Amino acid sequence: MPHWYMDWAMPIVLALLAAFLMGLGLRALITRRPYVFPARWMFVFGLLAFAPNSLMPLLMRFPDHGRDSISDLFLTLGLPAMFVVLVIMLWLTMRGYMAMAITESSMREGLFAALAEMQLPHEETLGAIRLPSVPAELQVAVQSWIGTGQIKARSRGATKLVDSIARGMNAHFQRSAAAANLTCPVLYVIMSMLLFGVDVAMVVK
Repeated sequence: MPHWYMDWAMPIVLALLAAFLMGLGLRALITRRPYVFPARWMFVFGLLAFAPNSLMPLLMRFPDHGRDSISDLFLTLGLPAMFVVLVIMLWLTMRGYMAMAITESSMREGLFAALAEMQLPHEETLGAIRLPSVPAELQVAVQSWIGTGQIKARSRGATKLVDSIARGMNAHFQRSAAAANLTCPVLYVIMSMLLFGVDVAMVVK
């Protein structure tokens, strides 16, 4: 692996990843309230986490032609190709907004409070919220055991609507005593501290 990568590129990437996780975790731990943030942030996190090692074969010397040229070519291009597929998967799944330190009750209260503020009547179905007046349909998922969730629109044309709903949810969380599950924020802070430790060890080595 190139020396420049280990000397400065990798430490910078680790520092960015650690700062990202620390920021997400500390916000919930300090305020002790749930909040929502754009899911595209996690897309950027995924790029930072997987891009360096996945693209490294392209930065190294291209294999010489010879008896093993086909296998070498696959080893050189295999990881970058997998990274492209991963980017596509992340882009398709990381839409809408992620919820941090959330519970089922606080997610429900925050969402319905935002809809009421916007004067949007709604109908509940299994795993979705229908907004007949728009019309639009929201997909809502909550992993209450760890305190995370996601809200997104099934149709891409409702992006601005979801943005407004997310702002309304955060406003509700700030002014109310919403229940919070701090499991994920604590894990994020622990992971960020470990990343910082590895980063420092690489720099001072």
